[in-house]
Amino acid sequence: MAIQPDIPIIFVPGTSGTSLDTSKSFNHEFTGDRHTFPEICQTCPLGSSTHADEVFQYNPAASDPAGPRIWIGPEAVGHLLAEAVNANRGSHYFDVLQFDGSGQNTLFPQIGAGTILQKVNLDPAGIITHGVYDSLVNFLTTGITGPRRPLNNGSNGLYLFAYDWRGICQIKPSNWGCLWIVFCNVQKCKRHTSRK
Repeated sequence: MAIQPDIPIIFVPGTSGTSLDTSKSFNHEFTGDRHTFPEICQTCPLGSSTHADEVFQYNPAASDPAGPRIWIGPEAVGHLLAEAVNANRGSHYFDVLQFDGSGQNTLFPQIGAGTILQKVNLDPAGIITHGVYDSLVNFLTTGITGPRRPLNNGSNGLYLFAYDWRGICQIKPSNWGCLWIVFCNVQKCKRHTSRK
């Protein structure tokens, strides 16, 4: 099946494929918790794990050349690796990504959709990276054997559609604007070419 040259390609990433960025630096106190693993042992120390209190400081833009990514960048990776020996307490760095009981982003409203994760920086210098959608985007925009579409531009471009994957996506122009713009451009292009 050939890719049609006169229509746009809209790329919507899978769950977790969009960064979650913060609009400002902040602190959050994790008050500790205890996890039990009765399938391992009900009475021995291996049967439970206790995470002590910790204050997480969120300033991901200071350590990530890609921007203020809480999901996911060097600041998060640093917490995960540093706390791996401490019963993996660093995973609580992501507690701020939770929604309230009604499924709304009211607990930490400064966190929202960022950009498509083309690559993730694993260190503050951006030297160690992990590709996510980078090879696909490169193939579609600049690859020798790809369709070479303009990125986020034109009636036949490749449009990257970032969204907040934690909640339910409601179809309305305010959060699906990219799709509306592309749709309108395609309709306009079709009307123009049909008149020739």
